[in-house]
Amino acid sequence: MDHKLRIVVSLEFDTRCADIRVTGCLTDASCAALIPVIRRASLLGFCVNIDLTSSRHVEATALASLQDGRILAAVRARTMVQGSFINNFTVTAPLILPVCPALFPVEFTKSVHLTMRA
Repeated sequence: MDHKLRIVVSLEFDTRCADIRVTGCLTDASCAALIPVIRRASLLGFCVNIDLTSSRHVEATALASLQDGRILAAVRARTMVQGSFINNFTVTAPLILPVCPALFPVEFTKSVHLTMRA
């Protein structure tokens, strides 16, 4: 299946927050691609907000790795600068995780053409 992670990053310099909105598919494999983005925001001293409410597809295991701190541990392991850490990290997820649309292909039905005669 073709799962592509698409994100939009907004940096709010007034509040020192980085808002990362996921619009593509968040899978276990693509979750690791968030690490450099989170790392760069933390090096700038920004808090990080990850918004999954606009995502196309979210795997429960990927959400769990964001919520239980495995991703943060990976960010800290890859950050070599002393004193850099994430002050505030939040994840906003929908109550019901969106299922991958590729699992449910669209069925094509025959069109019905109606002809009216006078």
